[in-house]
Amino acid sequence: MQVYVLNEDGTPLMPCVPVIARLLLKEGKARVVMRCPFTVMLTYHPATEHVQPLTLGQDAGSIVMGVGVTDEQGNVYYASEVEVRHDITGKMDRRRKYRRADAAANAAIENAVF
Repeated sequence: MQVYVLNEDGTPLMPCVPVIARLLLKEGKARVVMRCPFTVMLTYHPATEHVQPLTLGQDAGSIVMGVGVTDEQGNVYYASEVEVRHDITGKMDRRRKYRRADAAANAAIENAVF
């Protein structure tokens, strides 16, 4: 698990492990900005603001779409999967049938001879 870190002006830094984040919070050197994903903002200016190059990977699958962020050593900083909905076309077909039936009913009422 990673804790995301922001500089005192809001620029993102490299994530840290929860132990380091807990120590920073206890010493008053950081404050919690968001709980999900857990993000802390430093209250001091760090000595270095070095950020490693990260790689974003995406898999646009037909059933599950995946996203991941890794560094050059293969450490995973973020990973998520989203299941694709397959019921949308069926629901759109059903709505189209209802619209056509409604239009046909309205046309029959308008063309009725009394």
